Amino acid sequence: MPKQFLYFLTNAQGQSFRVDENNIVVTSTLPVPQKNAPDGWQDKMVQFGRSAKYFGLFRSFTIPLRFVKAGAKIIRQVQYGSGFEGICYLIILKLNYQTMKHESWYKGEIDLSKARDRRDYFEVNVLEGGTRKLLSANEGKTYEFPLDVNAEVLELDGILLKNGISYIIQPGPALAFGNTLLGCIFISSEGVYRDILFNSPSSFTRGTLSEAPENTDYLIRNDGPAYTFNLRAKYDVTAAFNTSQSVGYRVSDGTTYTGSRTTIFSGTITANQPLHVEFDILVTLEKGQRLHIDTVGGGELPPNPFIYSEGGTLDIKFDYRMPATRHRAYTAVALGAKLGDKITEGTATLSAPGLAVTGAGTEADPYRSLLVISGDGIRRFENAVIKTTFNDFYKAMNVVKFVGLDIVNEQIEIHPRAKFYDDPVVYDYGEAKDCEVTLAEDIIYNQVKIGSPDQDYDDVNGRSEVNTIQEYGLPVTRIVTDCDLISPYRHDCYGIEYTRVNMEGKTTTDNSSDNDVFLIDAIGVRDETGLLVWRPYRKAYTEMTGIITDTIFNVELSPKRLLLLHYPELAPIFYKMVGKEVTFQKSEKNAELVTTYDDGSGPVTIAEKANIPATIDGALFLPYYFNIKTKTAANYLALHAAARAGNGQFTWLGKQWTGFLIDGGIKQAALEEQTIKLLAAPGNDLTKLIR
Repeated sequence: MPKQFLYFLTNAQGQSFRVDENNIVVTSTLPVPQKNAPDGWQDKMVQFGRSAKYFGLFRSFTIPLRFVKAGAKIIRQVQYGSGFEGICYLIILKLNYQTMKHESWYKGEIDLSKARDRRDYFEVNVLEGGTRKLLSANEGKTYEFPLDVNAEVLELDGILLKNGISYIIQPGPALAFGNTLLGCIFISSEGVYRDILFNSPSSFTRGTLSEAPENTDYLIRNDGPAYTFNLRAKYDVTAAFNTSQSVGYRVSDGTTYTGSRTTIFSGTITANQPLHVEFDILVTLEKGQRLHIDTVGGGELPPNPFIYSEGGTLDIKFDYRMPATRHRAYTAVALGAKLGDKITEGTATLSAPGLAVTGAGTEADPYRSLLVISGDGIRRFENAVIKTTFNDFYKAMNVVKFVGLDIVNEQIEIHPRAKFYDDPVVYDYGEAKDCEVTLAEDIIYNQVKIGSPDQDYDDVNGRSEVNTIQEYGLPVTRIVTDCDLISPYRHDCYGIEYTRVNMEGKTTTDNSSDNDVFLIDAIGVRDETGLLVWRPYRKAYTEMTGIITDTIFNVELSPKRLLLLHYPELAPIFYKMVGKEVTFQKSEKNAELVTTYDDGSGPVTIAEKANIPATIDGALFLPYYFNIKTKTAANYLALHAAARAGNGQFTWLGKQWTGFLIDGGIKQAALEEQTIKLLAAPGNDLTKLIR
């Protein structure tokens, strides 16, 4: 009778190690099984376990193996001849009693880093090799990806930014005859802009508005596209005689005036009595134009001054939107593929159906994708790169796309999370000898923190940022654990725009956002030259409130939307919690956003700070584990190897139950009774456990 199991030790090329007649370790292209099975092999179990991080099913040997005689010599040769990074695989073939042929049953890599060399044996752990090993070893390493001509073209078209400039009217005496500049002393600004200069003309300077303008007598200089400025002033002015004051402005191109003087205020001054001056005007300056404001006294004027009182102010408000600029960025799918190549050292690919680009790329149906860019890329540095780890990439994608990761045939796949809970039943455990039902405490939380990392910009625009961290309370009191759904990548649109406006092109200036990685929800269409160009996606809402401009983007990545996206994994917590709510707790920035959209069946409203009912609707599973004692059949490994969900069923108390494999295995030598841990599937009626 052939042996039930055959054991092979091979190199990376699949060649068998053997010990020849001269007691030398050599390799053979023909398979050569080991004469001696690993010591205690009857007790070894191949284990399947669901990754708490990636949600895929991964395999391992549960306890170390002891190799003796030739097997020990071979592994010593690898350890001391090639070092602890040396490659040696354990391959196990199992006899199929129907065909009487040995078939592949398990392949793992010898882990020499934890080896124990004793006189009579060599003890090692066996782990999943190949892609799984490389993923574990490299997922935390930082890699750089150039944002060069091989990346996508991203066109950032800006956000309408609110800006405010504050002046005081220069107090004290000023000339009262001819044209005199209105003294305006710059105090502060709020907002973000570029290519606009605000000067501080002095009232002690004689105006030249009847002559050619000077370089220092303008109040505003616009070097960008046309902008409209709202100027609001109020001050008191007196004189020692009866006169008048006229306030006006002219526009110049820096060399000559482009039009006549426009009067914006005129009033009469009674000797030693204050005249209250107040004006509120809109002035549009084209590119290259400058604004000059002067005062003129009236009547027969002696050489006596106007006296400007303390407390006069001038405030300038304007909306700024920086012209569109083009940058280089990667789609999430493309960056994932590049990371997959890096972490597997070129041995495997990464495909990402869970991050797939959608749409046809037409004006009517544009491409839709997440674009990934760095702070340096937003600043358009010539040698800009994205620096990231696979850990950060995966967590960011999970936060905004709700995905999981699996390794299938040594290739990495990222799928929507639901894929890991929707397989048909792949295994029937039969009648369980026993079943212990326990609460799944490790996936129950009483608080969720979700969104994009908080930033410190603090002005009228930044305070309106929607994409920040929000905290929600769950109706759980007996378990105190946070659910961390904070993305390592930023998707705050104001942070993206601030980086572009403040720092774009300033190659010698360091900025805190240089190495930050940003996500942009984008659409892509062909421009007039046929080039694929991606632009920020802005959904056509029927109503948006709680924001200062509807030009913001990344609204679809808001914390409330991400919470709703992840609701299927939170919903199990609310099993039998009738009438409870998920309650908004706090946000560091703006949680006032409310949007309404007609999805074809009626209006759908999402309010960031609104509570939501805590129902179990749409739950991917139930919050209980089935810990069953049962035997596993010979085809257990093969059936689960291709099953992402590991969905199984068993019978207990005369009823059938289903669940997703969390932890379980099979002993290779005998189909002995094992403990299998399953997460209850949503279709179970747990009230049937009442007995």
